[in-house]
Amino acid sequence: MKHWLVLFGLASFGFCCLMLFGGAVAWKLYKGNQWWKLAGYLFLITAAILSFGLFCFVWDWNDNGGRPANIPPDEECYITANELVIIIMLLWTIFVPILSCAISYIVKRLLHTNKEIKNGISTEK
Repeated sequence: MKHWLVLFGLASFGFCCLMLFGGAVAWKLYKGNQWWKLAGYLFLITAAILSFGLFCFVWDWNDNGGRPANIPPDEECYITANELVIIIMLLWTIFVPILSCAISYIVKRLLHTNKEIKNGISTEK
């Protein structure tokens, strides 16, 4: 049970680092006032970084689709490296757009609460 906590902690740390780095790059590319554009940049950049890392370091390019030789015959449940990459990318595609939209909307609300726009000029309240 203890090793699952360590893996969860490492996965959480990796997720936070990925979102932090992707958020910094997205913020540099972000021009404008639309929070959904920031959310799109955040999702695309983090997905590109994650897919590059997974396909470079985890994906088994020589996999022939057969059962690995070191798995005992009575073992029914196993996940190959390629299946793990596909599962991670599917989960990323499902959950991260919702999270990036929420983060972008909150950031826009926090940063633009004290600004009033008059005649195209932004002024502080």
